[in-house]
Amino acid sequence: QLLHQRHLYEVFREGRPCWLYFDLEYARCANPDLRPTDVAAAFYELLNSFCLENLGSPVDMSSVYELDSTTAEKFSKHVVVKRLQNRICLQEGGEVTQELAFKNNAQAGLLVKKMMEFARSQRHEPESPARFLFARPKPKDGAVSKPDQAVGGGDEAAGSPAMPPQVSVVDEAVYTKNRCFRVLFSSKYGKRRPLLPMWGQGGTQLPAQQLFDSLASFVPQGTPLFAHPLIPPDFE
Repeated sequence: QLLHQRHLYEVFREGRPCWLYFDLEYARCANPDLRPTDVAAAFYELLNSFCLENLGSPVDMSSVYELDSTTAEKFSKHVVVKRLQNRICLQEGGEVTQELAFKNNAQAGLLVKKMMEFARSQRHEPESPARFLFARPKPKDGAVSKPDQAVGGGDEAAGSPAMPPQVSVVDEAVYTKNRCFRVLFSSKYGKRRPLLPMWGQGGTQLPAQQLFDSLASFVPQGTPLFAHPLIPPDFE
C-alpha cells in the first residue's frame, strides 16, 4: 500500500554530474505485436553495439540498474548505466575502466541522441534490433501524433491509414536542465505503477540501498567524468 503513496523524484540540477540514464516507454495497446521482452532485449543489444563501435567497449551489465513499471497498457522502464566493460590497454600495461558519469545531463542526452541516430540508420535492416525501438504512439482525442522526423521516407515516416507514424521507444526529451526523474518505489501522482528493481542484486539488497544505487543524479565526488570526441567538453 505504501508503494502507491510514494511520488518522489530526483532532480538533475543544472551543471551537476549524472550517470547515463534512459527513459523507455511505449503504448502496448497501440502496439499489440510488440512484446516488452523483445523491446528490452533489443535496447540492450543496440546499446552494446553502439558503445562497442563508438566507445571501444560494451556496457558492463553489472553496472546497469533497471527500474520497471510496465503494465498491460504501457511499457515503462528507467535504465541507469554507470560504466563500460574494462578493456586492456597495452600502453599502460593494465585494464582501463571507463565510467559513464557525465558533466551534466545535457551531455548524457547528447550521447543518447548519437545512439538513436545509430538506431535510425539500422531500423530498416531485417535483423537489426533497432526495428524494435520504434512504436506507434497512443492515439489522443483531438490530437495528432508527432512522427519520428529522423526516419526514412515513405508511409512509415509521414504516417498513413495503412502505416501510422512511429516514435522512438527511447525518450530523448528527458535531458533538459533541472529535469525531474521518478525514483525507485515511486509512482506518478494518481497512478498505481511504482518503479520496481529488476537488476540482479535487487532481491538481496535493502530497499534504501537499492534506491541509493539507482539514483542517476548522484555521482560520488572524485568519480572520473566521461570524455570522448563525440561529446564536446563544454556542451551544456
